[in-house]
Amino acid sequence: MQHHEAIAEEDVAGRPGVPAHRRLVFTEKRSPYALVIPILDEGERIRAQLRRIAQAGIAVDVIIADGGSRDGAVDDTIANETGIRAILVKTGPGALGAQLRMAYDWCLDQGYDGIVTIDGNGKDGIAAIGDMIAKLREGYDYVQGSRYRPGGEAINTPFERTLGNRYLHAPLLSLAARFRYSDTTNGFRAYSARLLRDPQLALFRDVFSRYELLFHISAMAPRLGFRCIEIAVSRRYPDNGRVPTKITGFAGKAALLGQTLNAACGNYAPSGVAAPMRHAGLLFGFAVTTLIVLTLAIAWRAPPYSPDSFAYYALAQTLVTDFQRIGHLRSYWSEWYSAAFPPLWPALWAGIDALTGTAARAGLVGATLAAGAFATFTEAATRRLTGTRWLGLAIAVMILMHQGFLEEWSAARAVPLHMALLAGLLYLLAARPADHPGPALAGLLGLICGLAVMARFDALPFALAMALGLVVWTRSAFVLIAFVGALALAISPWIAYSLNTFGSPFVTDNGWVAVSADSRAFVTDWPTGTGPTLFEAPLAWLLLALERLPMLFARAFGSAGTWPTIALVAMLLVLIGLLSLFYRGGAPRMALRKTPEWQRMEPVLVLLVFAIVAGWPAYLATGYIHGRYFTPFAWIGLLALFSALLLPLRAGRQREIVAGGLLIAALIAALAGLVRIERAAHGFPAYDGYARIAPCLSAQNPDAPVLVGNPVIAAQLDAVHDVRTGFVPRNIMRGDADAGDVASFITVHGFTHLYDPGAAARRVLPVREIGAEGPDCGPSWLRLRVPG
Repeated sequence: MQHHEAIAEEDVAGRPGVPAHRRLVFTEKRSPYALVIPILDEGERIRAQLRRIAQAGIAVDVIIADGGSRDGAVDDTIANETGIRAILVKTGPGALGAQLRMAYDWCLDQGYDGIVTIDGNGKDGIAAIGDMIAKLREGYDYVQGSRYRPGGEAINTPFERTLGNRYLHAPLLSLAARFRYSDTTNGFRAYSARLLRDPQLALFRDVFSRYELLFHISAMAPRLGFRCIEIAVSRRYPDNGRVPTKITGFAGKAALLGQTLNAACGNYAPSGVAAPMRHAGLLFGFAVTTLIVLTLAIAWRAPPYSPDSFAYYALAQTLVTDFQRIGHLRSYWSEWYSAAFPPLWPALWAGIDALTGTAARAGLVGATLAAGAFATFTEAATRRLTGTRWLGLAIAVMILMHQGFLEEWSAARAVPLHMALLAGLLYLLAARPADHPGPALAGLLGLICGLAVMARFDALPFALAMALGLVVWTRSAFVLIAFVGALALAISPWIAYSLNTFGSPFVTDNGWVAVSADSRAFVTDWPTGTGPTLFEAPLAWLLLALERLPMLFARAFGSAGTWPTIALVAMLLVLIGLLSLFYRGGAPRMALRKTPEWQRMEPVLVLLVFAIVAGWPAYLATGYIHGRYFTPFAWIGLLALFSALLLPLRAGRQREIVAGGLLIAALIAALAGLVRIERAAHGFPAYDGYARIAPCLSAQNPDAPVLVGNPVIAAQLDAVHDVRTGFVPRNIMRGDADAGDVASFITVHGFTHLYDPGAAARRVLPVREIGAEGPDCGPSWLRLRVPG
């Protein structure tokens, strides 16, 4: 690189607040305003941007703040071609913040009245540069560009960035600044010289290394009395290819959030200047919201949907056209009208899709909203029961990262909604106006229990146990009548549907499995329902359940997953350490029955534990003991455990300090878990990849479903591409069914073809290649033949 055309060139030693750098000045000052463009290896993007600025003829001096580029994109040739006034090349430490401090210091020394900053990666529209200068002339000190304001453009912005920008960064800094922003991550902005020099901002400090400077100005400028305004700008991301950005990976996004939180708390404010946010509640609320939104953003790119996930989506689409009609055979006795899934979750999915147009991902949005409601109700209920803030949020964060819950959440299934309803029950019980619920509250509890049943059928034993527990607790017939009446009202739509469609008062796909005394019974076996039942062989049923108790305990200990278990142990140690600050003599004196909080909590905890455990015999009978079934018990167990440890502390302030420390530890553990989730994300299996093959599959035999070897693909073809499908029963896939069972399965449902992209089903089914006898739907397309 040659510099002989520069009119001034010097190396400047670093000093406090300004990094060492090299200055190349090409022209004299021509405008009272400077345009600072920070760059780092932007290549052709910055050259094209400089040419556009020069062609626009904007009256502004262009200053390049180079962070140490090695691509040579900005040299004296492009400087002379485009009229750049100066190139400042940082040679000292730091990243974007250091580049800006270097450029701002030089511009102030040159006597500029104001500075506009624009990114050097070509994403920003240059038309707004003149608008920003006009606002500086009008007397504004801080002009923030926003792609989200009316007249602005957010073109091809990645969804996760929109989510973070609009619902995390901007609200947090708006609250801190007491000024409404909509786009605080946008580096397209302008400042007056008065603002940049202000000692209460103290911008020239080495703490501003990356993006801290931008967020610090956003949080502090309105509070310090500077005139601030937000104007519309345009920002375009490439139509395809790599997104030009320096914020990459989970670590980079997490660091950005940390810098935002620090700025909102005033941690960058100089000594003696009031911090923007002093209330821990706002911080904790935003921290938990950030965790929930981060989880949504990570799952959004690659949601690990299961057959159940796509089944919910399929039912959401037929909710008002042909109720519970489903296009793939879920269980091989209910045919095309599903007895597997209650209607509440598909109904919510359909409503969210209608509002947002997010189609198959609408369930993920709904599950995230349910997770937020669960955390909110848990915190509100725990405050009422224990009089302690933050304990409920800490417990909620632990449950949100419980493996069983997290799998249901990221796969858009119904457990988050179920847990939100349970947390709502706890809130109502905590808010009871008397020592125990009266008929009015009992009716509301019954309604919520009915909604829980309409979300998950395995909540029915819970609801019945709640009715029994309320009778024992209150000894009131009116309470029982109110609860049962409201419960019956909530589940009456399913009773009517079940009687009309199946001739049974309350059909479920797992119903007969739960009462079966045959250990081989499974809902997706073929044939189904052949063994004796609880009513025919009660002793055999009981022995079968008892045999599975070791499985129950093994699954219970493993349900959280390895890292959440380790995190829980670490948090217990943190809690014990915090408690040791307040307990005298080491161990606490556990006089729980003497504390009014525990006396208020005890019947509520007993009632909920009794109702939750009441559902376990059904899990033991079916043998299908999944980690998600332990989520309610883990939730109420953690609530009881941590309340027992905290309530002996008499001082409410001491309780809040311990609970706050526990919440911080839970958030750290949750963020560490998100790193693992991001790495393990696998997403829709070829979500859009079957659009081409779907017409071929459905055209071969329109009157019969296509048998699909992979159950996820089978459900996906139905829900997304409207192909009627069935998937292979469990016992046939395992090779446990004889030839007669295989033949009856094929003939009863009229299967003629197999689509087997995983090549697993062809090993257990009688098939032959299509050859020249029909259209070629790919190498996985096979004809079935019925065994003779």
